[in-house]
Amino acid sequence: FATSSNVAVARMVLKKYKDFPVHFLNHIKNFGLDQKSDVDLNYEPNPYISSPTDLSWSEISLPWMSYGYGINLTPLQTLTFYNAIANNGIRISPILVTHYIDEGDTIPLNRKFINKQKICSQETLKKAHLILRNVITKGTAKKLNDLSTNVSGKTGTTVTNYDSKNVFNKMYQSSFVGFFPSEKPKYSCIVLIDNPNPDKGYYGSDVALPVFRKIVEGLTFNDTIYVNALAVSDSISIERKKLEYNKL
Repeated sequence: FATSSNVAVARMVLKKYKDFPVHFLNHIKNFGLDQKSDVDLNYEPNPYISSPTDLSWSEISLPWMSYGYGINLTPLQTLTFYNAIANNGIRISPILVTHYIDEGDTIPLNRKFINKQKICSQETLKKAHLILRNVITKGTAKKLNDLSTNVSGKTGTTVTNYDSKNVFNKMYQSSFVGFFPSEKPKYSCIVLIDNPNPDKGYYGSDVALPVFRKIVEGLTFNDTIYVNALAVSDSISIERKKLEYNKL
């Protein structure tokens, strides 16, 4: 997983689910990957998950699904899944709006839990956190290993025009999705670069990773300023209290 080996993942999934692909699909459904994110926007598309009942299903469908093909999700739907892993297994709808105003009245919008049940067991969550961290410490996202905060996540590289007759004109999507700090997640984020220039790079580790790095650096830098500002504010309050006490 850390080195993004499609062959290893496909072999493992075939070994476990070749004769029972429905069991594999049940796991996907339990993860909530067949559901919309329920973001507060209209016209969010439904995820597409291949099924043995589809006319297009074949012997290569299951191994392809094991590393992402035969599944269509929006970036936000993918992020909602990773956010659930960061959020101790609980899926939460992403929100853009905190309240609305109706005839002068401010009406808050409450955050909606998509599923109050965990997407998997606590044991599986621990393993997921471990392998997502290994992607950074040992795998395809080593470029994030020197950040001031620990990151967990996964690189992704997808060919979007496999059916093209021109094999020399492949088009890609490059991505990185993850969360940080790894030990106590505060942020989750996905970066997806559509149709990068192959001559300059197209792997998620080369194209999407630098963008994710800038985001982490910006957020952690601002957090540090905010924490330092609070510390200064607290010290000023303490000094004022001392002054007031001395005056008394």
